[in-house]
Amino acid sequence: MAIDKAALFEQLRQLLQTDLDALNISQREIEAGTTHEESRQENDKDTRAIESSYLARGLAERVADLLRGLGQLSALRARGLIDSEKVVLGSLVTVEDHRGERQRYLLAPAGGGKTLTLDTTTTKVVTPSSPLGRSLLRREVGDEVMLRTPAGVRELELVEVR
Repeated sequence: MAIDKAALFEQLRQLLQTDLDALNISQREIEAGTTHEESRQENDKDTRAIESSYLARGLAERVADLLRGLGQLSALRARGLIDSEKVVLGSLVTVEDHRGERQRYLLAPAGGGKTLTLDTTTTKVVTPSSPLGRSLLRREVGDEVMLRTPAGVRELELVEVR
């Protein structure tokens, strides 16, 4: 069954946008809380304001990461989702383990760990910075990938690249 890569990328974009919207709200609430009069330091051991500022900074970094990822995703879509014989950014990859179980992955610039579902088919998102993403890059159908996991080494065979 053919999978619509453009629909998968749109679904991923929507998930990332939802995450970004939620983080923006959280960031505004934290920033408002750090300047609220109740956040004022009561004594030299009171660290609420400092902790809030650290949280606000972390949220700001996450927002920047999501914005960067959304930009990269848009640029990838603008270039076109061209099928390639080798795994590249934007590839839809199907791997099979030694038990014959198959898993489908979308190699994307952002959204690693997200699960996409299209027509009852599940696709997991991996990024080039993840161990699996790095292992898959530039591989072709028939190649075997050795992936080190906490449970041991997994051997996967590439059975489809789109």
